[in-house]
Amino acid sequence: MSPALRPFGQMALLSAALTGGVAEGKTTVLRMLSEFGLSTASADEIASEVLSDPAVQAEVSSALEMRTPFDRDSLISIVANQPEKRRALNEILHPEVFSRLVETSADVVEVPLLLETCIQAAFSRIWVVVCAPEERLRRLTERLGDRERAERLAASQLASEVKLAFADRTIRTDRPLDSVQRDVEELARSLVSR
Repeated sequence: MSPALRPFGQMALLSAALTGGVAEGKTTVLRMLSEFGLSTASADEIASEVLSDPAVQAEVSSALEMRTPFDRDSLISIVANQPEKRRALNEILHPEVFSRLVETSADVVEVPLLLETCIQAAFSRIWVVVCAPEERLRRLTERLGDRERAERLAASQLASEVKLAFADRTIRTDRPLDSVQRDVEELARSLVSR
């Protein structure tokens, strides 16, 4: 049986999951954890690798009624506004992404959709990255170049308050960078000292 198909009780727990909403600072925190000597992996990077497979592109194209090849921005635009297409995409990508996550030996894995995919039980620790809603919207608007699009994308995600209910630790990224770095260093040390 594939490790990804075993019940969580029969598999070794992955170390720490880093999660949070779009534009809340997960990638920055993951980079800092790496700089402090922890090995890291990203579910988003794994998903991009999976999505680059021509067979997967064809399946996604058929399910979402898109032309191939397609770029990430057009895909995000479609799934942000159409929940049924977002579910179809997730059904295609998530099993393979999770299978690859299980195979990683990383100390910390960035999993933006940790709770949405119900895989939190696979991790021994859950760290949630958050920032104030206004800051998140500012960052996302800057990234997308369109405030209305940023608002739609933010609204399509699970609320940060829900993610916080599962957090073993919280990292706030709407503070000065040196303060965030101190918090991240403390997290890194806590994982190494276990």
